[in-house]
Amino acid sequence: MPTGRRLIPGSRRPNARTTPTRTPRAEIVAREVGEEVAAKVGYSFLAQLYTVDDAAARKVFAEQIALGDLAGVEAKLAIAREAKKEGRGGRRPKPEVDLVLGEVERAIRKAKKAGAFERDNLAGLGTKALPMAKRASRLSEAFGELAASREEVSG
Repeated sequence: MPTGRRLIPGSRRPNARTTPTRTPRAEIVAREVGEEVAAKVGYSFLAQLYTVDDAAARKVFAEQIALGDLAGVEAKLAIAREAKKEGRGGRRPKPEVDLVLGEVERAIRKAKKAGAFERDNLAGLGTKALPMAKRASRLSEAFGELAASREEVSG
């Protein structure tokens, strides 16, 4: 029977890194695994354990983390593998092409902001200019192929 009190210390005032959905999810898992285990597991693992659909598997992972048998990156990877088995836990992954395009857009914005494409910077490249121009050309061709394949799929 829920008592209304929170099991995660400090969860009333989430910090800047806490999203509005992570706190309730971590709280749900904390209630499932019990107060003693939840106190030893920690907020981040509790929030990640929510992505595992099988409640029994969540509890096993939480107990292993609490005992120290599973920790750090190894624990995160094990939880992620278990969450992928069912494929319903957590957010759906973005298509790989979407991730790549996002990275490229961020890199271009960062370079423009830093002035990397200004005439003075480009003129100062000297012998590096030709290899960089070839790299840019290859990237342009790759994006052209991507755009053409999209037109084939939708056309």
